[in-house]
Amino acid sequence: MCDTQFDLNCARGIMMQMKTKRPDRFPSRRCAIHRLAPCVGTAMLLFAAASCELPIVSSPAVDVTGGASSLRVGAAVVSITPEFPVYMAGGLPYRLSLGVHDDLTARAIVLENDSARIALVAVDLIGINYDDVVRIREAIAESISVDYVIVAATHTHNGPDVIGIWSPDVVCATSPYVAFMRERVVEAVLRAAGSVRNATLRVAVGDSGSPPLSRDTRAPRVIDDTLVVWQALDASSGDAIVSCVHYASHPILISTLNFDISGDFPYWLRDALEVGANVGGIDVPALGGICVFFNGALGGRITPANAPKSLDGASVDPAHAGAQAYGLTLAQRASGLLDESGADVEGPIDIRVSSRPIDVRVENAVLNLAMRACFVDRAIRIDRIQSEVGIARVGPLEFFAVPGMLFPELVTGELLTPEGVDYPDAAPERFIRDFASAEIPVVVGLANDMLGYLIPASIWDSAFPYATTDGRPPYGEIVSAGPGTAGVVMSALAELGE
Repeated sequence: MCDTQFDLNCARGIMMQMKTKRPDRFPSRRCAIHRLAPCVGTAMLLFAAASCELPIVSSPAVDVTGGASSLRVGAAVVSITPEFPVYMAGGLPYRLSLGVHDDLTARAIVLENDSARIALVAVDLIGINYDDVVRIREAIAESISVDYVIVAATHTHNGPDVIGIWSPDVVCATSPYVAFMRERVVEAVLRAAGSVRNATLRVAVGDSGSPPLSRDTRAPRVIDDTLVVWQALDASSGDAIVSCVHYASHPILISTLNFDISGDFPYWLRDALEVGANVGGIDVPALGGICVFFNGALGGRITPANAPKSLDGASVDPAHAGAQAYGLTLAQRASGLLDESGADVEGPIDIRVSSRPIDVRVENAVLNLAMRACFVDRAIRIDRIQSEVGIARVGPLEFFAVPGMLFPELVTGELLTPEGVDYPDAAPERFIRDFASAEIPVVVGLANDMLGYLIPASIWDSAFPYATTDGRPPYGEIVSAGPGTAGVVMSALAELGE
């Protein structure tokens, strides 16, 4: 007989495993997929009946063909550190914050010329739902006109749970923290827009060094080790307005047993590049201005590698020593790259933008149920949600706004099909380096949405027996909307880019 309450509790427990990295273990010895399966139909009906009926929201498509003229740039930093205890996202569920190690921030850059104005915002969060990005844009539009706003998460695993997976409460409305965060992001963009001044660009592109500072923890092992650093400099004084670092690496260097709010390694990287650092033999000269970090193609799981575990002489909480060491190591490489190969971009600067809303089918039954029950706080219609892709070009830089954690294969085109996967004959998705049109393509991961992992269909592996060497299911599919999601995203991006 179907025990509905038991099955709903099991479903909740299964969702908790999405971020505990142990999808093979469930919170009760009596709770297993085969126990849940007979009652999925009943559970879905109850979830649907109890769901919040959140309104479907979407931003209109954007097409700004651009034009070259003098560049103006402004930047601003606003704290989004919670002012009250919050449940923390990533790793161990139900972690209630007990303190603050370092401030979380929304860092906004506004770039404009006579033809277009765009805003790039990095937030110290694990992700951000598209619904919230739409509301942020609507609030900005009440004060100023911006052609396109990209809000991207750094993916720290020690910030507030704005998605809903790691919190015990079912929230069928905007939570107090999310409302606070939205207001602060709007404030950051307005401040940045109010500070614009004539600027020049300096750009460097390379890699993180040998050995690289990231690794792929899932076979086939592919990384996108591209490191892009660019600066906007005051056209009169030459002082830095903003220094931007783009690199793909999970900010997971702080233990999941941590209960202090933290931005993980991006905090240390930004601080070092803004004011300088000299710790444990790592010397990072100050670049000045505001530093902004954007994550890249994180899928696979791309994690930090080949940096010290701690630095001699550092007076830092041991729980954060690894994050400091990695952040300073990456900062040193970013600064060195800019010094070695930074090139000034001759003006005037062309800015052009295009974006499209996309319709994503949520094939993942657990995520589908989670959205219907408001465990994941976003609107869903039947089995579909709204999301978005976008491309913003500024001179030689082409920013690809990817609404999730893209597998590096979908950047580089290195699609390898392990034996035993679910769809070995799947048609390959488009990849960014195939249709990028600017000199320097830049992946902005977790931009404007949190669709989880964007996995090529040809390596999708959710059916037993698994293609893994240890016979266990790979981590990734359980936090993906489905095997078709990457194809939808990449096809839409390719249409915009061509």
